[in-house]
Amino acid sequence: MRVDPDVLKCVMFLAEEREQNGGAFKIVPVATAFVVRLKENDLTWKYLVTARHVIEGAKDELYVRANLKTGSHKEFPIKKADWYRHDDADVACTEFYMPDRDPMELDYVSTPTEQFISDKYEFTFDPLPQGAAEPVGLGDDLVFIGLFVEHAGKERNLPIVRLGNIAAMPTEAVSVARNGGTSSFSQLAYLAECKSWGGVSGSPVFWTQQYGRQSVYLTGLLGLISSHYDIKTNAETAGDIVGTITTPINSGIAVVTPAHFVNELLLRDDLVEIRKKRAALSQQGNAATPS
Repeated sequence: MRVDPDVLKCVMFLAEEREQNGGAFKIVPVATAFVVRLKENDLTWKYLVTARHVIEGAKDELYVRANLKTGSHKEFPIKKADWYRHDDADVACTEFYMPDRDPMELDYVSTPTEQFISDKYEFTFDPLPQGAAEPVGLGDDLVFIGLFVEHAGKERNLPIVRLGNIAAMPTEAVSVARNGGTSSFSQLAYLAECKSWGGVSGSPVFWTQQYGRQSVYLTGLLGLISSHYDIKTNAETAGDIVGTITTPINSGIAVVTPAHFVNELLLRDDLVEIRKKRAALSQQGNAATPS
């Protein structure tokens, strides 16, 4: 499947300051995030979204590593406390604005909430006529955009594209890690057949389907990567330790948190109230209009 290179602009990397060999500290990309936009009362609000377990397992401060239109990248600190977390799903978001920079300098695209796959597992956005819905089902093609930790990029972020298919629909709850992997909870999720690697947590997953007989493809946000399943296998040891050890091998099956959980978080009462207050301030001329 050919993928438009501009799709790479939909993600940013989340990074942490970590100690390297020799004792020096370096800001290192560890996960993926993406920007969504919500239209509400003639205003557009933008949020950075990632997996909740990424935030719960992070230190007090994270960095957003974003590409600039100049061709380089910049890292912006963001507090762990600035993230809102879904109560029952592996989703977290934070307001996408930073006082120390002009958002126009960033080279990115955002995904509108209208493009989300619904809680009925249907696509209803353009170019479908109003009121029409395209069902999402087993075997449908998926595109994953995210961080490859072995080659994150030096001058700028270099996200990669993975391809897959829906392997199971969200019919029964699956177990998802939380609190940095120290505990877990259950939620509905898709299972997707794909190759996975460290750093893809929080990556957006796009559903794509050819529309009618025309060369037009529908593209909707299916959800975001939460985890993958491992196959535990025995490996022979050598040297001072003789015998076997158990080591995990990636099964190629990923857990995808549905996009409607992102929408639930954005429409939660506390976030709605914050937007109302910000909108009132902007109308009074005391704050910039959200964009």
